[in-house]
Amino acid sequence: MYSYTKRRIKTKRLCILTLSFLLIFTVGIMSWQFSKKEGETPQQGQEQSVFQEEEAPVLSLPDSEKEEKAIRPYKVNAEVALQYYDENSDKADDVTLFEGKYRANEGVSYVYNNEEFEVLSIFSGEVSEVKDDPLFGKSITIQSENLSITYQSLKEVKLAVGDKVNQGDVLSIASTNIYHKDLQNHLYLVVALNGKLMNPETIYEKTLSEIK
Repeated sequence: MYSYTKRRIKTKRLCILTLSFLLIFTVGIMSWQFSKKEGETPQQGQEQSVFQEEEAPVLSLPDSEKEEKAIRPYKVNAEVALQYYDENSDKADDVTLFEGKYRANEGVSYVYNNEEFEVLSIFSGEVSEVKDDPLFGKSITIQSENLSITYQSLKEVKLAVGDKVNQGDVLSIASTNIYHKDLQNHLYLVVALNGKLMNPETIYEKTLSEIK
């Protein structure tokens, strides 16, 4: 009985020693392989990534967030010289004296130190009209859905009816005309929504759907 117990103890110790050796050997192999990979230098142009990057989902924005917002038709610090005529207003700069008669301003006149300046497209759209008026000078009308914007008192117009323009495109240069000759170089802007005139100063920073 005693000899059997002693042999069993020896066998058990042998098993423990064997398992310990195998464990140490396995850990050593794994450590060596890991250190080998750590020491490898990635080739030029290749990045070594520890974690697998997943592509971020592309979220489509609502159509309302993709709409353009009206910008001002110039980059300079232009000022309003003549305001749009409001029938409820009694301001003198809402009307223009021409040939002895006071006439309501259908748009807004912008000036910049009597200097010429680039005229930009407020919205993307299509050229619907190009004119050379004896009073208001050269002009161009851009149609953007149900909104039409006419840029008058221009130096020259190289666009033609049917041409597409993008928001911010340079349409021409502000120049002079006979109707507002006292203003010298200026831009006269006329805006109409569904054919009805409106104050150009009320459309800036608004989308087409917000302009009413």
